[in-house]
Amino acid sequence: MGKIRKQSVLNLIGLQLGQVIGLVNKGILFPLIFIDTKEYWGLIELYYGYSMMIVPLIQFGNTRIITRLLPRFTTKAEALLGFVFKRMTLNAILGFGLLLIFPQEIANFTKDSDLFLSYYHLFVIMIGAVFMFDLGQSIATARHQSHIPLWVNNITLRLSSTAVLLSQYFYGFSMPVFLSVMIGVYVLNFGILLFYILRKEKVELNTDVFAKEEKREFVKFGRVIGLTNVSSTAQSQIMTAIVGGAFGLEIVAIFAFAKNIYSVVEMPGRAVMNATTSTVSMMMGNHEMDKVEGVYKKFPILPGCFYSQFDFGEH
Repeated sequence: MGKIRKQSVLNLIGLQLGQVIGLVNKGILFPLIFIDTKEYWGLIELYYGYSMMIVPLIQFGNTRIITRLLPRFTTKAEALLGFVFKRMTLNAILGFGLLLIFPQEIANFTKDSDLFLSYYHLFVIMIGAVFMFDLGQSIATARHQSHIPLWVNNITLRLSSTAVLLSQYFYGFSMPVFLSVMIGVYVLNFGILLFYILRKEKVELNTDVFAKEEKREFVKFGRVIGLTNVSSTAQSQIMTAIVGGAFGLEIVAIFAFAKNIYSVVEMPGRAVMNATTSTVSMMMGNHEMDKVEGVYKKFPILPGCFYSQFDFGEH
C-alpha cells in the first residue's frame, strides 16, 4: 500500500500545481494573446481534442495491453513489449496514412474548415505527440511510475506553454510561428518523456516465448479494452468536436476554458487511479483477489474512475 500512497500523493501534487499553472495560462495569458484572434485559440484546442480521439483509434488497445499486462509478465516483459510494438507499428502506419490521404474530409467536420486545413501539418504533428505520450504513459504506469507522465503533462508542459505565451505577448511573433512553437512544445515534452521511459526497457521482437493461445488472448483483450478506451475518450471529447463543427473555433476556446474548471473535480480520482493501475493488475495476475478488495476498500473513489485510462488532463 505504501507504493500506492506515494504515487497518489505525487500525482495529486502534480495535478494541483498543474491546475494553478493552467489557470494562469487559460485565465490570463491566452485571453491576452488571443483577444482579437480567438479562432486560433480554438484551433489549438480542437487539434488537441481531435488528437485525443484519434490516438485511441490508432492504438486501439495496444498501449492498454502494456498497462494491464506488463506488471504480470515480469520474466517475459521484453517479449510482451515486442508483441505490442509490432502490432502498434502496423496500426500507426495505417492511421497516419489515412490522415495524410483524407485531410479535406477531416477538416470538413469543422465549421472553420479552411483555417483547420491551413495548419493541417501541425494537426498531424500534434497527433504524433499525443501518440508518444500515450505510449510513454502506459509503460510508466505499468512500471509503478505513473507520477512521471502526470508531472510532465501537468507541470513541465504547462510551464513550457507559459514561456511560449509570455514570449508571444512581449515579442508578438507571427501566428504561423507561434502555432508551430506551441505544437513543438508538445512534441518536445512528450518526446523526452517517451525517451526517458524507454531508456531502461528492452524490446524482444521474437515473441515465441508466448504460446499461440496466449497471443490470441492478448489480441482479444486488446480489442475489448480498445473499444472501451475509444468510447470513453470519445465521450469526454465529443463535445469539443460538436462545438467546433456547429459553432466555430471561437466558441471552442470558451468551451475549453470551462472544461478546465470542471477538471478540478476529477483530480482526486485521477491521482488514485493512475497510482493503483499497475499494482491492481499485478495482484489480479497473481490471483490475490483479497488484496484487490483491500485496495478498493481503502480507495472508494476507484470504482467510478478505474477504467478510464486514457486521460491526459487539460493543457
